[in-house]
Amino acid sequence: MKKIYIWGTGQQAKTQMEKDIYQNCDILAFVDNYKKEESFYGYPVIFADEIEKQEYDYIIISLEEPNAILEQCDELKIEKDKIIAIYKDNILSEKHKACTYEKDYDELSNVYNFINMQNKIKNDSIYTCYYDEVDSNRFVGNGSFSGEYYREYIRYRTFELVSDELKKLNDQNWKVAELGVFKGAFSRLINMKFNDKYLYLFDTFEGFDSQEGVKEMQEGNCDEKFIKYFSENNEDMVIKSMPYRDMCIVRKGLFPDTARGLEKERFGFVSLDVDFGNSTLLGLEYFYPRLIENGYIFVHDYNHVSLHGVKKAVEAYESKYNIKLKKVPLCDSNGTLIILK
Repeated sequence: MKKIYIWGTGQQAKTQMEKDIYQNCDILAFVDNYKKEESFYGYPVIFADEIEKQEYDYIIISLEEPNAILEQCDELKIEKDKIIAIYKDNILSEKHKACTYEKDYDELSNVYNFINMQNKIKNDSIYTCYYDEVDSNRFVGNGSFSGEYYREYIRYRTFELVSDELKKLNDQNWKVAELGVFKGAFSRLINMKFNDKYLYLFDTFEGFDSQEGVKEMQEGNCDEKFIKYFSENNEDMVIKSMPYRDMCIVRKGLFPDTARGLEKERFGFVSLDVDFGNSTLLGLEYFYPRLIENGYIFVHDYNHVSLHGVKKAVEAYESKYNIKLKKVPLCDSNGTLIILK
C-alpha cells in the first residue's frame, strides 16, 4: 500500500474522498497552504514544510491548476518522481512536464480508475466545434492549463471565438477586465488571448462581502460551505499563474471602490463572475456604460440552478435603466449569459 500526501482540501479533494478513490492508499495527511482546519475527513492537515516528517511514496496534487504548487514543490526540493497530478490530462508548463504521468499506478488503482473516468467523460461527452482538435495540448498552446478546458469547453471556446471577433474591430483602444477572479482560471485564458491588452483583475481575494453572503444564504441561494470555499484565495498565487503577468493589474478589495480612477477607461471584454445579485448589478452598472460598441460581457451563473440572484440582477438592471440588453444565453455548465453592446 502506497503512502501518500494529498495536496489540497477544496471541492476536488472532497469529491475524491466521497468517491473513496484512495481506499488502497495509506493517507498520511492533507497539505494546505491556507490551513484552516486541523483535520480533513479524519486525516491531519499540515503545511507544505511539514511534508518531510514522514516517509512517503507520492504527493497527489488534488487541484485543478497544479503549476503554482509544482513551483512550490521545486522550492521545497521535492523529487519530481514522487509527484502525481490527479487528472491525467492536466497540462503542465514545460518546466514540469516530467513530473507526473508515466508512473506505475498499480497500487494507486482507484486513482487510476478515477483518471480514466475523467478521460472517458472528456472523450465521450464533449461535442466540440467540428474543426477543433481538442487534445491534451489544447488550452491556448502554452501548456499551462489543465483539464478544466474540457469541463468548461462551451464557455471557454465561445470566449476564444468572441475574442477573435473583437480583434477584427478597427477600434482597438480598450482594455479587458474580470470582476470575480477567484483562482484565476478564466483570467488566464483572457490574459492569453488578449496578451497585448491590460487586464484588470477585480476581487477581494479574501472571499465574498460578508453582508452580501449572509443575504444570499438567507434567500436560500447558497450555504456556509459555498461561502467558505470561495474564501480560500490569494492574489500572489493568481498572478504567478498568469502567462503575461506584466499585462495584469490587480485591484484588490470591494468593488466598485477598487475601480476608482478608471472612469475614463473603455472595455472590449468583461467577465462578471461574482455569483451574487448585488455584486452582479454593481458590475453591470459600472462596465456596461464603458463597454465599446460590439463589446461583450460574459455574466457567469446567469442560469445557475441555485445562484438566482445573478439573473435577478440582470433583470433589475434592465428595469432600472429602461434598457433591453442584447442577450445570448449559453448552455455551459453554469449557464453563462453573453451581453453584446
